[in-house]
Amino acid sequence: MGYGGFIWENVEPPLGDRAYRIPGFIDDLDALRLIFQVNQRAAVDIVLSQKSVAEVNAKGNAAYTAWVLDVLDHWRARIAAYLGAAFAGTGARLASRLDGPQFGYLSEGDKRLLQDALLLESDAFITMEKKLAKNGQHIQASVGIRVLRPPAYWSLLRPWAGLFL
Repeated sequence: MGYGGFIWENVEPPLGDRAYRIPGFIDDLDALRLIFQVNQRAAVDIVLSQKSVAEVNAKGNAAYTAWVLDVLDHWRARIAAYLGAAFAGTGARLASRLDGPQFGYLSEGDKRLLQDALLLESDAFITMEKKLAKNGQHIQASVGIRVLRPPAYWSLLRPWAGLFL
């Protein structure tokens, strides 16, 4: 089952859904729901790279792919508004650091997604993967990007959420 209904419309997953059997998954979904509610008014950009879009496409969920393509379209429009000056140019140097041996624990896919986020000069990388997030402190200390699971990101936004909800 997809969880867009829960994230976007507060529709609880049906009883017996796997979301209730995976420890912490409902908390992750709830944090995403709250993050996106704040984002609708706070205008925090959700950055998507071609690699992240390709990862979504590989899942074969047409509704999720359509949403991601809408977000990508918005992101491209935001970049275009900067008239070629959207980035400071610091991302390539940071992204190349992930090729070093100290990041051997990263899967090839995670490394490429993180490199894309760095190239796009993102401040944070949100992931549902617990293993990647466990290495978040090392990644942040080495290349400056926060790797957060949804509940951790929500804990950063929560004090400010009242301004936007």
